[in-house]
Amino acid sequence: MNQVIPIIIWSIKVAIPTILFLIGVQLLIVSHSKWETIVGKVVGVNDLEISKTGFVVLKVFALMFVAAAVGIAYVLFIKE
Repeated sequence: MNQVIPIIIWSIKVAIPTILFLIGVQLLIVSHSKWETIVGKVVGVNDLEISKTGFVVLKVFALMFVAAAVGIAYVLFIKE
């Protein structure tokens, strides 16, 4: 019973960067039309067109998820 709390804490420490990394990678491999669908659903617009510049901004946003995951993993596991 003594080992349950450290295992739970370790699982949470592993889960947070993993989830962020997976979200970022999934958003990076999504096509232009899928991005339009995702953003349209979030905003509430059925027919949405994203410019090429907007598409690049969204890809940078996805890349920030990946960078955040790597940064959090570094702080939680390597910097200790």
